[in-house]
Amino acid sequence: MSRLFFLAIRGIAIAACLAGEARSQEPERPFTPSNDEAVALVLTQKQKGVVIFDAIVSPFRCGALYTMIGRKVGDRWQKDIFGGGNWGMRAIVPGEYTIFGVGCEDGLGTKDFKGPFATFRVGAGELVDVGVLKLEVKIKSGGLLGPAPSGTIHKSVERSGSDRDKRNKQRFPTSFARVIRRPMTIVGPVDVGIKEKGLFE
Repeated sequence: MSRLFFLAIRGIAIAACLAGEARSQEPERPFTPSNDEAVALVLTQKQKGVVIFDAIVSPFRCGALYTMIGRKVGDRWQKDIFGGGNWGMRAIVPGEYTIFGVGCEDGLGTKDFKGPFATFRVGAGELVDVGVLKLEVKIKSGGLLGPAPSGTIHKSVERSGSDRDKRNKQRFPTSFARVIRRPMTIVGPVDVGIKEKGLFE
């Protein structure tokens, strides 16, 4: 009886270890810390970093913004979409990231612009403000029933605005005191032709 009990306990322990190992092999997903204590915990544990970012797609009035970022792991890219409630601040695995695309919902639909546009780096235990990616779009031709739009995009990086800094100081008073200003770096020429496609294409 005692031997059967021991074997059962051992089996449960092995199953738990295998389940834990399987979970550890899954890609670590970014998430959005909800308050100052959550951000402070991420920074203290030093397993992830926290990035603060924004984007502007001019001249459109974007009701919602989406950004695809990616990190190269070995010879493959791990990509993820930031958008909606995930916008503005994310806890992510340390490393160098590339912004591959930006989407803008302007009331008439979603305009998706394919990059790459910029790179940024976040270290373990760091709270990094990478600034604002600004895309100035100039449409030369193309319409709803015509061919795909053509034109140019001018890429630039701006410092986060004072209003955003004020909101972050109020919402994350302890954590934001540790913020590092490390602006993202533009990839390639600052002026490029429009590539308007789905972010996953």
